[in-house]
Amino acid sequence: MATFMVIAFAASTVDIACDGHAVESLHQRHHGWANSAQVGGAYLGAAIGSGLFLLLVAQVEWAWAMISMAVLLSLLGLPFLLSPSSKPEAARLQRPSVTNALRRVEMRKGLVLAAFYAASQKWGLFMLGPFLIDAGVDLGSLGTINGAGGMIVGFGCAIAGGACVRAWGSRGIMILALILQTVALSGLGLAAWTGNTTQSLLIPLALASSSGIMAIGFVGLYARFMELSDPRQGGVDFTLFQCTDALVSMIGGVGSGWIAQHFGYGACFGAAAAFTALTLPVVVLLGQRPPSLSEENGISHSSGAVARQL
Repeated sequence: MATFMVIAFAASTVDIACDGHAVESLHQRHHGWANSAQVGGAYLGAAIGSGLFLLLVAQVEWAWAMISMAVLLSLLGLPFLLSPSSKPEAARLQRPSVTNALRRVEMRKGLVLAAFYAASQKWGLFMLGPFLIDAGVDLGSLGTINGAGGMIVGFGCAIAGGACVRAWGSRGIMILALILQTVALSGLGLAAWTGNTTQSLLIPLALASSSGIMAIGFVGLYARFMELSDPRQGGVDFTLFQCTDALVSMIGGVGSGWIAQHFGYGACFGAAAAFTALTLPVVVLLGQRPPSLSEENGISHSSGAVARQL
């Protein structure tokens, strides 16, 4: 358990550092592609962690598989070790803190947006696996949805989401994802109510909702997180958003199971579709692009660069 805690602490620390590095380093016009890398990288990382690792265990046993994964992680970390820091620590004028984050109105609005959006995208999908099993989908097909198929669809849609964010902005992509997710969840709910649970219908709906639509939507949401994060404490601000996402997800996992147990899968997916539709006005209202934080603080990226040179 102590080893697992060390691993969890290391993984979360690296995640925070990567988020902070992206917020501090990238101009707003690059946020779409940055979050394509984040979301698409998550799908690739899951494939490496749950797929490649199991293949290594089968071939060379546990100890050597762990050593191989440690070497791979070290190689993946080389770009950060070899690249110069975008903001030397000496140039930091503000000490990052949670208190500073929560003082900002835009940050508090962003936390509300994160809660609603995460609930709308995730709550209906917690019971997707059990529903597919009970509907007669075989384990091989379910493995395709959760494994290679989900990775390919999710990675492709994450790249597409980055291009769309670049073209239309994060709010438009979040709204599009909410509309598509409402349709997909409604389809799953209707299939559960009517008993029309053929694999030719369920598998495309499951792949679309759990991988494709979610990937597009979260590219838009993470781009919004980057816009709302203060570059002077990007790691803290972005982490607060993601912790809100995680907390809402845990609550939704319990609630979805309770609804499905007492009222059935149709009620579970139907309620999730209704909540997703109700989230649309929240995203329209809170998803407006905030004023640039650099303008808010009277500091631009260019003037900051000049100041560092001086």
